[in-house]
Amino acid sequence: MQTDYHSTLNRQLKRFNLSTNALPQDIENWKRFLDSVNCSYLEFDQDRYTLERSQDIVSREMQTLVDSLNQSQTIAHLGSWQRDFTTGQGSWSAEMYRLFERDPSLGIPSLDDAFALIHPDDQEKLKSVINASLKSGEPFNMEIRIPNNSKTHWVEILGIPYREKSESAFIGLHGTCLDITKRKKAETYTETLHQQLLQSARKAGMADIATNVLHNIGNVLNSVNVLINVLTEILEKSELINFEKTIQIMNNNKSMLGSFFTNHPQGKYLLEFLNILSRAWTKDQKSMLSELSALNEHVTHIKNIISAQQSISGIKGMVETINLSTVLEETVMIAMASEINKHEIDIIRNYNYNEPFLVDKTKLSQILINLIRNARDAVNEYSANGKKIFIHSFCQDNYIYIEIRDLGIGIEQKKLTQIFSHGFTTKKEGHGFGLHMSALASKEMGGSLQVKSEGVGKGATFIIKLPIINTDTPITHV
Repeated sequence: MQTDYHSTLNRQLKRFNLSTNALPQDIENWKRFLDSVNCSYLEFDQDRYTLERSQDIVSREMQTLVDSLNQSQTIAHLGSWQRDFTTGQGSWSAEMYRLFERDPSLGIPSLDDAFALIHPDDQEKLKSVINASLKSGEPFNMEIRIPNNSKTHWVEILGIPYREKSESAFIGLHGTCLDITKRKKAETYTETLHQQLLQSARKAGMADIATNVLHNIGNVLNSVNVLINVLTEILEKSELINFEKTIQIMNNNKSMLGSFFTNHPQGKYLLEFLNILSRAWTKDQKSMLSELSALNEHVTHIKNIISAQQSISGIKGMVETINLSTVLEETVMIAMASEINKHEIDIIRNYNYNEPFLVDKTKLSQILINLIRNARDAVNEYSANGKKIFIHSFCQDNYIYIEIRDLGIGIEQKKLTQIFSHGFTTKKEGHGFGLHMSALASKEMGGSLQVKSEGVGKGATFIIKLPIINTDTPITHV
């Protein structure tokens, strides 16, 4: 049987004119052949040693990289994974076992076991997201919960689909899992603080409104007290106090009134006294009627202020059908009561939207009162352009716009971007809650609050933008 020799050996035999079928004739030539073969073996051994050494170095470097990667994943709480859905095989990094609190000795979980590690409320949604990703080839990103013994961890899972070069369909996913428990706790804490801040701002705003209402009522009550004192003084000084004496004299002489009026010294002047008394009584009556009319106006004004305050003090978060013009007038009553009484500030109204629509009336009223009061303060601080406030309402592109414009002090350009920030105020005694709360409330209602001003002394315009909610929509009303 003929043996197949290595091609390298065949080349060496040919080089030395040797044959595999015959004995060598030249011993020296044979020795040279053996030396050449020996050198080849030595070179092979050296190459093999170099290769093994290189493999050992690469292996150690790879292990170092793997250890560094695992350490980095542990520090970052980031695990990596891979899953082939055609074979069910996959891989998990060491951090994945820690995130899911699975014993590494159990190996990579099956697909069903992996889903069982996830919160029941997240399982079906994750399956749906994975199927959609495999179908579309698009990456997915989802936050899921991992229930543990005493608490629940949050994990953000990212997956990218892959396929073989010869395949058209995506057959698997590889991705990462990031522990976001601390972030979720921080988000919850931040949201709690935000809600507390919002409630504080609302309470401060309502307290501010209540203080304003009480101040206005106090001013009116001062006027009422003055009117009562005037009425008291009129009654105390009235000539009517002498009428009782006149009646007593007439009763004492009732049996001879005729001769009394003609002959008695007191009787002769009694008719003249009654005429004087009648004129004084008529004068006092006119004075008291005038004062009572003014008193009635002040009491009615108090009633209107209280009625307007009660109207806007509804339940927050509930929407109701309102007439915007009516709400605007109620808020003007609250915000401008004292100035309206003195006729110091002109309110120019231009109400172009009077259709009923759904809105959180309490929030809207708080925003309007705050903006109108700010406009009032602005024109009181700077009145060179006239003490005027313009209120304009209109509808455009399924949104309701309410503009509150004043000719007052205006706003510096560099402060326009800060005007809605919490704690920022341009007033000496301001608290920085009002506009911040108003901007948040507008956003909560699906709208926005904007401001425009050309600078100091140029006035300012605040624009409320709210979506029109169809009144046929089934929403709970107050």
